Amino acid sequence: YGPEYSAFSQLSYPIFDSGRSEAVYERAKLAAQNAALQADELERTLKAQYDLLIERIESGRRTILSRKVGVERAKLALEAAQVAHKNGSIDLSRLLDAEVLLLKSEVEFLRSTAEFYENLADWERWSGRSSGQFEIFNRSKP
Repeated sequence: YGPEYSAFSQLSYPIFDSGRSEAVYERAKLAAQNAALQADELERTLKAQYDLLIERIESGRRTILSRKVGVERAKLALEAAQVAHKNGSIDLSRLLDAEVLLLKSEVEFLRSTAEFYENLADWERWSGRSSGQFEIFNRSKP
């Protein structure tokens, strides 16, 4: 351009600023890694919780069936005890034992049923899906 034109440019770059930027970058990188690890841990925890609920529901079903058989056997035992007491082959205490056994069997059956429905309600609340078992409580449907 010639001698009468001149250009001056100045570039300022702080020397110590690059170290601070790198530290900020490393902190952000560590925070991102921690967030990813926490998300993975949460996913594992939720999956384990879901699997536990499913296992409890299946176990509850098996328990209910077992308790139902126990109630039926206790009813048969009570009927046999009533006949035996009527015939005089057993005393009153044996008859009462058979009645107590039936009552205990029925209580265990009802307790198992209640636990099953508690676990099923937890699963519905957790998964957001309906099993259809609680439709009687749905007031929005006629």
